[in-house]
Amino acid sequence: MLQVEPMETFLKLFRQSLSEFPSNSDRYLVAFSGGLDSSVLLAAMKRLESVCSVRAAHIDHGLQVNSCKWEAHCRETASALGVKYVSSRIQIKNQSGHSLEALAREARYQALQDLLLPGEILLTAHHADDQLETLLFRLLRGSGVKGMRGIANFRRFGNGYLGRPLLHMTRREIQVIGLDWKLKWLDDPMNIDERFDRNFLRKKVLSQVTTRWPSGGKTAERVARQMVDAQEI
Repeated sequence: MLQVEPMETFLKLFRQSLSEFPSNSDRYLVAFSGGLDSSVLLAAMKRLESVCSVRAAHIDHGLQVNSCKWEAHCRETASALGVKYVSSRIQIKNQSGHSLEALAREARYQALQDLLLPGEILLTAHHADDQLETLLFRLLRGSGVKGMRGIANFRRFGNGYLGRPLLHMTRREIQVIGLDWKLKWLDDPMNIDERFDRNFLRKKVLSQVTTRWPSGGKTAERVARQMVDAQEI
């Protein structure tokens, strides 16, 4: 359906996802990396700015030589949209027995938590394909029901909340919107480094899975919700 009326359908589903969050807050902080997914998320929130307050937050890991250019791109994009912008630069220290991607993720969320205002909802651009990737990754690690709940749609986070309004949508649908809105985004070179487990899974496995089963991401999201119910039981 997104192929017929991409913008109208997307915004309808997006508003519905936000309305399902169990919070009365109308203040949002968008985790803005500058990639496709977060660019669409920020642009969508800008279109809802008349009924809510929106800020953009960029975390610079300093893991690549062009990280300063990424930060500048995000700052300029937020300025062009008229969205308030904050950023934070962090340092990742390698620790024995811990993967770099896990350490970076942990440090990023801590930095975002420090930037979050009381009662504000942090929004990340995780989508249905990310959910599929997470479930497969945890399955290979032998996770039980708790782990197979996957990426949470909404939860408490620091002084506020954390929500993922794009979990019902595939990356392909998000890309259609990015092109339709003529957005400019950056592609992180670290996302193609197959030394990282998730990148290997994404490039070698999921690319073939989603080609053969295009609805695989949405099926994974449904399974994750069922596992939430099973865990509660």
